[in-house]
Amino acid sequence: MFLHTANSVHKSIRPDNIIVTNDSPQERRKLFLIGLEQIRAQYDHSALRSDMEWYKNIYRHPDRQGLCVQDFYLVQHDIYSLGVCLLELGLWSSFVVHSQGEAQVPTPSPRLEIDSLQQGRSKPRSIQQRFVAMAKTLLSAKTGDIYTEVVLSCLTCLEEDGVNQFKEPKSLDDEAGLLVGVAFIEKIMLRLENIVI
Repeated sequence: MFLHTANSVHKSIRPDNIIVTNDSPQERRKLFLIGLEQIRAQYDHSALRSDMEWYKNIYRHPDRQGLCVQDFYLVQHDIYSLGVCLLELGLWSSFVVHSQGEAQVPTPSPRLEIDSLQQGRSKPRSIQQRFVAMAKTLLSAKTGDIYTEVVLSCLTCLEEDGVNQFKEPKSLDDEAGLLVGVAFIEKIMLRLENIVI
């Protein structure tokens, strides 16, 4: 939220760019977002380029995957990435398995059930659909309905169908980014803060 308040986009939200600290047992854990290599002001020029690394692409919205992407990067793309991270957290399972040893080649988790990821043959929309299906079928029993709805809101924040809790994404595209920020606070932040264990 602080990054987006500064009218910036991260462009690389994924678990290996999140650090959790716990200075003392009495304090709440603190989260820090690192990996700021691609950060830029939201409305600055974009080269519309990416990479084909599957273990990065699974955290990117389908519109932002591939070498030559068509859509400019929006705050909602970061929100989607957050949704994938929250899905992993809720399932208590990483989608990327890092091997031990010298090579340390990342491989897809069997939980993804998408064995063509490493070869880059999986269609981006099919991965997003898999995440949405996992959230709908597996999350409620583990995390409850509110958390599940938050994850689904993140994963569908750019869709134009009835699933999108943010509703019409085009109407949220104001120059200052205020409407997206308000929707994020209402649909994501406040709902997460209201979860009681």
